Amino acid sequence: MRRVAILGAGLSGLAAGYALARNGVAVTIFEADSEVGGASKTVTYKGFRFDLGGHRFYSKKEEINRFLGELMAGELIEVPRMSKVCLDGKMFNYPLTPSNAFFRMGPWETGLILGDYALSRLRNKLAPKTEATYRDWVVNRFGRILARKFFIEYAEKLWGIPSDRLSLDFASQRIKSLSLTAAIKNAFSPSSQHLPTLIHQFLYPRLGFGRIAERLAADIGLDSIRLNARVMGLNVSGDRVESVRVKCRDEVEDYRVDDVISTVPVTSLVKGLAPPPDDDVLSAAGRLLFRNMIFVFLAIGRSQVTPNTWMYFPEKRIPFCRIHEPKNWSRDMSPDGRTSLVVEYFCSDADDLWKSDDEHLRNLTVDHLARLGQIAAEDVQDSLVVRWPDAYPIYEMGYQTHLHLLLKHLSRFRNLQVIGRNGAFRYTSSDHYLDMGIKAAGNVLGEKHDLSVIGIEGEYAEE
Repeated sequence: MRRVAILGAGLSGLAAGYALARNGVAVTIFEADSEVGGASKTVTYKGFRFDLGGHRFYSKKEEINRFLGELMAGELIEVPRMSKVCLDGKMFNYPLTPSNAFFRMGPWETGLILGDYALSRLRNKLAPKTEATYRDWVVNRFGRILARKFFIEYAEKLWGIPSDRLSLDFASQRIKSLSLTAAIKNAFSPSSQHLPTLIHQFLYPRLGFGRIAERLAADIGLDSIRLNARVMGLNVSGDRVESVRVKCRDEVEDYRVDDVISTVPVTSLVKGLAPPPDDDVLSAAGRLLFRNMIFVFLAIGRSQVTPNTWMYFPEKRIPFCRIHEPKNWSRDMSPDGRTSLVVEYFCSDADDLWKSDDEHLRNLTVDHLARLGQIAAEDVQDSLVVRWPDAYPIYEMGYQTHLHLLLKHLSRFRNLQVIGRNGAFRYTSSDHYLDMGIKAAGNVLGEKHDLSVIGIEGEYAEE
């Protein structure tokens, strides 16, 4: 019997396990958490349900749409996208609608933005500048004023680094095809639905995005998934992984394998190799960084706070980046007559925010929401704080060089594949993670799929 180990029970790992199980291959999935789903799980709390960040599903790949439709038969609903950007105390539609922007900004500021944009386009035509950073990309497409207001400050708050140190890959993969011209066209032309950043509706499981992971796990068989099992490293010899070192209930065991599909952070995977790689590879692993997230869930004693799916807060004076109201995604996410908010903070290990206690985070969140006029302090009936380390790979300038060195070293092991957001160090969308898992399973079965190209084109951007 072939022994296939899958490291991590997020979307990619579970999709791989599902595809292999459907083809009669026994798998063992090791998951450090007490639940499946990873960052795509749905948390249940006192009658409420909420996702870690609010994940939508949208794909142009028909095979992935069919896959999800068959898996989630009867559970998917269509949700209209209603996103707002809160700026200077005003709410702007996102995607941009000219009438909304004009009345919110006023004619003077609108004129300055349009003039700045026209000047920026003229400068680019007269003296074309090579785009090297995220800042270059957004300034070229929106002008300096609008780029600063809506994109640059938000990106710096989210990633914790200056925008001129943020790789161009972030823009090209996450907000591809969007520009001020495209956004204005979108306001008048329904055909702009083809722009991924401007989609107006998406699919969502009625009981939360985590239901996708739960359905995958149920079909694989829960006896094949070992929860509370932390992967400590890989024992390698020559061009193969011989076994996986796993810690479970304070005991470490070596699980012998024929094939490994890993979704754990690629940096941790490299650091856990035995024998260890050369110093240059370990140094590269130390140069790739992840951004942590903190989710502050608030139970609200009202039927609704806003009609929005997402609300973005670009200004650095506001400590959180984004909010979603789960009930606006599905009414089954909150009890009757009540709603909830999930507030997202981004930080790093050394930040005071990451070290803050739950009460401080709750009070900080409620205070700012009250000042913004979103809620009154007495509306909040309960709260829960969830911390998620290594939530997003940081595309800092030069990261490709370090990542290439890690992937080149790992590629020498013929029975190892790395997939998923953390495993591949690739920030893309949920349909890509499903696709990676299915195709990694196909490779185990003897097919030939190039996993490195999945998601790099940025067709299904979320932001």
